[in-house]
Amino acid sequence: MQNSTPARLRSRMSAASGPFMRVLIGTSTAPAMCTPQAATTPSLSLRLRRHVLLPLALIWALGAALAVLVGDAFTEQAFDSALLDDAYSVSANVHQTANGLDLALTPDALSAVLFDHSETMYYAVLREDETLVAGEAGLRAAEAPTLATPLHRFSDIELNGKRLRAVRLLHRDKPVYSVVIAETTSNRSRLLIRLISFAVVPQVLLLLLVGWTLHRTIQRDLAPLEALQQMLDRRDAGDLTPVPPELIRHAHSREVERLGVAVDRLLGRIGDGVRAQREFAGNVAHELRTPLAGI
Repeated sequence: MQNSTPARLRSRMSAASGPFMRVLIGTSTAPAMCTPQAATTPSLSLRLRRHVLLPLALIWALGAALAVLVGDAFTEQAFDSALLDDAYSVSANVHQTANGLDLALTPDALSAVLFDHSETMYYAVLREDETLVAGEAGLRAAEAPTLATPLHRFSDIELNGKRLRAVRLLHRDKPVYSVVIAETTSNRSRLLIRLISFAVVPQVLLLLLVGWTLHRTIQRDLAPLEALQQMLDRRDAGDLTPVPPELIRHAHSREVERLGVAVDRLLGRIGDGVRAQREFAGNVAHELRTPLAGI
């Protein structure tokens, strides 16, 4: 009986002191945590830039496309209006003679009416049966307007391999005839390209500036968080000193500051628990010393 008593006391003391000794030497019985692979988990900085810049780029692309469409519509409207004015000028000089319809414009006068320093102009005066009165023989535009449609109709045509913008103006009073005026579209294309350049290039530069500013701001705001992570990674299990105050003081956002304060409080609670376990282990050792000495 006496031989079994010391063995039971030694086993109880070993079982009681084992966890406290592990705490004192900084070991843990918890299984090791597996750290996630950095390559599979995107960083917070990348996620912030992705969730901000991608919608911003999408909105910019939609806005740029809308600006180009609106600019193209207004550009076409301005050129078409000038083209229609030329058609009315030619139509005002078509008269009925004894020999039929006739265009009362000399070549010089016609050149002055259809003058354009950069585009090539074409014209044709057509009878009601589509036969030619004057002008370009192969020039044909859209179908002639009817009584239920406006007097003019615009269309895109081709003549001798060239892309032309044409207007067909109908003279409904007797004698009925049509005037077709067409011009090349190089000016329209150049103006549209300039419009796109002036509308899109500054927006691209602005988008790049916003992206660079956002990148710098995110890096600056996350720098204290990265410093806190590196500081905790370098600590050993027995280092429970508070977080350096400069890490919390230099935080640029309330969330990072609160995280630093929460980590500091957690370290304080862990330190209090370790001290309580050490005091308990000391008390247990003191209480067991007297029976062991007697035995």
